[in-house]
Amino acid sequence: MFGCYIAMGSKTINQYFGKVVPMMLVIILPVFSLIEFPYNQLFGIFPSVSSARMIMEAFFGGSGYLFYVWILIMALWNYLMFKVVVNKFESYAITGGGSND
Repeated sequence: MFGCYIAMGSKTINQYFGKVVPMMLVIILPVFSLIEFPYNQLFGIFPSVSSARMIMEAFFGGSGYLFYVWILIMALWNYLMFKVVVNKFESYAITGGGSND
């Protein structure tokens, strides 16, 4: 969803890559919170951390209720990004414009 959002605002493939790399770094860097340090639970709101924790729990076991919390976090991110992408798509494709910032 993040990639779709960026793609609709990019005119060229180079512009897309220039925008997507910093965004992916911001999304992926919180995964390093899986290495134990204080306050690492705060990064659980990021979709990358939630998915990594779900995979770790599937392989190594853990408390079952947290699995549902991470699914809920991922569902909320998907819903919010879907709404944002649909609004941007309607702005660019259906109404025919908008700024390409």
